[in-house]
Amino acid sequence: MFTLKETAAILKADLRRTFPGVRFSVTSSGWAFTSITVRWTGGPSDRAVYAMARFYERSTFGGPNGQDRVDTPNTVQHADGRIGRPGADSVLLFAREAR
Repeated sequence: MFTLKETAAILKADLRRTFPGVRFSVTSSGWAFTSITVRWTGGPSDRAVYAMARFYERSTFGGPNGQDRVDTPNTVQHADGRIGRPGADSVLLFAREAR
C-alpha cells in the first residue's frame, strides 16, 4: 500500500496529465481517518475530477446499512512503475468558479 503522501503525489500527477493547464492544490491529512483534499479554479467539473479521483480512495461507504466503511479494490500506479493500494480513506473536492 502506498503512503498517504505518495497517494496524494500520484493523484496530483494524474490530474495534471488528465487536465493540462489546470492548477490543482492537492493536500493530505489525517491519522485514524486519512483524506486527500483537491482544490482548483475553473477547468473541469467536480464530476469529471471525481470520476478519476475516486480511484484513489481506499474505502467507501457501503455495507448492509450503507454507513460502514468498506474496502475498495482500487489500485494506483506510481511514476516508477510500482502498483499498490491507495493510502487515503477519502478524496475531498473543492472547485471554484473562474472569475
